[in-house]
Amino acid sequence: MLGVAVGGTFTDAVLLTDENELRAAKIPTAIPRRPARGR
Repeated sequence: MLGVAVGGTFTDAVLLTDENELRAAKIPTAIPRRPARGR
């Protein structure tokens, strides 16, 4: 089973493996160099 939360400051992912192990990752959300222009 996989759960993902996207938005804000981070993108988070949690995976429950077939062996009932939890794996988690937190990745910074990309911020454009010029937010006013969207690039």
